[in-house]
Amino acid sequence: NCDWSSDVCSSDLASGTLEGYGSPTDPWADAVAQALEQMERGVTAWMASSDLAGYALCRGLMQRGVRIPEDVSVTGFDASSLVPQGNCPLLTSVDSSPHDMGAAALQLVEARLAKPSSPAMRIQFDCSLRPGQSTGPASVSG
Repeated sequence: NCDWSSDVCSSDLASGTLEGYGSPTDPWADAVAQALEQMERGVTAWMASSDLAGYALCRGLMQRGVRIPEDVSVTGFDASSLVPQGNCPLLTSVDSSPHDMGAAALQLVEARLAKPSSPAMRIQFDCSLRPGQSTGPASVSG
């Protein structure tokens, strides 16, 4: 079971592709079905946890007749260098400096191992929006 909001499809993530997308064993099918159900309840935008997941959601919705961004908006999170596949527009994404986060996480783990009783720390990282063509004004339903 693969959930676009949590990226649990490790084989797809490892390869950096949408391999298997659209096949009878499509790992993204359940997530697209959930998104379609949420659209019926008025949801007009999704923020996927990665660009890979965002493109998979975008492509799945478009294959079912949903227009991106006219009907719904989709954003990614990691500002990867993935190239849009099929008719998907360039994904709007958040550039979150994953290298800096990883380096800080390693330093925190090392510090905790050196002094287990140290208080928890909170680190805030800057991020920026990388505009694409996958977001727009919310559609108005009649």
